[in-house]
Amino acid sequence: METWWLCLPDESKVRVAGAGVLIGRGLDCDVVLHDPQASRHHALVHVTPEGPHVVAMGRAPTRVGGEAVDGSTLAEGDRIAVPGLEVSVQVERAEGVQQEPAWVMRVVGGGMFGVDESPLTLGGGPNDDVRFDDLPPAALRLQSAQQRLFVELGMEAVIGRNPKPHQVGEVLPIGPGTVIVVGGHRVQVMTSGRLHTDTTVGPQDNARPGSPTQVHLQTLPRGARLHLHIAGTAHSAYVSDECRELLACLLKPPAPYWAGDLVPDSTVLNTVWPGKEKSSADLNLLLHMLRRDLVRAGLDGVELVRRAPGGGATQMGIGPHTEIRMS
Repeated sequence: METWWLCLPDESKVRVAGAGVLIGRGLDCDVVLHDPQASRHHALVHVTPEGPHVVAMGRAPTRVGGEAVDGSTLAEGDRIAVPGLEVSVQVERAEGVQQEPAWVMRVVGGGMFGVDESPLTLGGGPNDDVRFDDLPPAALRLQSAQQRLFVELGMEAVIGRNPKPHQVGEVLPIGPGTVIVVGGHRVQVMTSGRLHTDTTVGPQDNARPGSPTQVHLQTLPRGARLHLHIAGTAHSAYVSDECRELLACLLKPPAPYWAGDLVPDSTVLNTVWPGKEKSSADLNLLLHMLRRDLVRAGLDGVELVRRAPGGGATQMGIGPHTEIRMS
């Protein structure tokens, strides 16, 4: 397992967690700058499946290795320079005794493997954890989040008893006994590992982790950070511009709707893409992207952003007493 850090000149370190590390003059930043050339929100470093990534947000340049960037994937040892500060990127790789996996999968007719909070990919790419040479890279991406197991599809796949293939980009919860057919391969969820006593039901009946008691959507010059409190634990995630607009619509929908209501597609489309010709297919694609970002940050994106049965409307998975703040 890899943990990424930003190392400051005073030899202190800041861990790059789910919502990333926000750098700027604003007091809401994780690393506060004092240089007058720095913007209130100047840059954000967050982790993607390809590794850490820096997003430039300020007026003055954000430089990596001396070159100004708009956005850039980072590697260990890279140096990021913003007005008044230079930090280096470091990684720690956990070694030693492996813990019991949260979930156990098996390839039908093949081996077994464990899945934990760290993602595990199956496909034909050189970096996939389980190799199938006839599949594209990351055909399946499996990850545990909030005691549920999720699959992100890099190609069409049949899941469970429904013969209709699920589409590329979908993020779905799966439970013990579920069979995924991808290409000519069958992968089955076995009994879970250390979470077995808590998650022994199928994908449609998994216990929900509970609604957030607090939600804060922090708007940035590019994208947003979503901060949640669920069962007394703080969680956070970084999302893109369009995902930010979808979250804002669901957390503060136009009248007559309230936060937590099912908001019709027509209302969501007009709010997220005002004046543009967009359809429910575009909304579904954006919903897949948002769920993907949330699951990758360790959150139950399917429970947090719910689609009405059969489609047609979307709601935020919050309760009537959830405290909502937008800034």
